[in-house]
Order: sequence, then structure tokens, then C-alpha cells
Amino acid sequence: MRGPFIHRPGDDDSSAVTFWGKQDMRGVLRKMLAALDAHYEAVKL
Repeated sequence: MRGPFIHRPGDDDSSAVTFWGKQDMRGVLRKMLAALDAHYEAVKL
């Protein structure tokens, strides 16, 4: 789910990142590392 992070009306903290559940961040980190690996593999000289 994506959308603005709003605590109260008029509050839009769009730069905030929130993880729900203890395991949620692990999946995000795995995806990020896979993207970095793919990027660096593509730019190898």
C-alpha cells in the first residue's frame, strides 16, 4: 500500500517510511539488496 503518511488532517509526512510487523523490513531489505546487486552487475567494467 502506498500513500501519504498522515498523522492528522493537514499533516503530510511523505518522506516517512513505516514498517508494520517484525518481518516486513526483512523483505524490503532483500528486495533492495537484489536491486543493488543487479545494478552493480550491469555496470561492471
